[in-house]
Amino acid sequence: MNIGIKSDDVKTQAQQITGQAMQEYTELRSFLDTIVNSKLPELWQGAGAEAYITRYQELAPSFQAIQDLIQDIGTGLQQNATYYEEADQAASAANSGR
Repeated sequence: MNIGIKSDDVKTQAQQITGQAMQEYTELRSFLDTIVNSKLPELWQGAGAEAYITRYQELAPSFQAIQDLIQDIGTGLQQNATYYEEADQAASAANSGR
């Protein structure tokens, strides 16, 4: 079994996920909110439109779950890189007789 990690690179990717991916998600969510809450009411009125907007608003927990997932992926990468660094340091110490 080969084990290796470029922990700095993995941490950089983790930061990109929590930074760039989260920013892109936030922009997408803002875009959707603008369409549904501002533009659609100008184009579509009635019970069907109201039901659609209500349904969209009920998706808020799913939107939050996506945001949490993005954060969890970035955090998980960061933690795994740290775990590998700590394990390597422990192996080094064990082999040095410390």
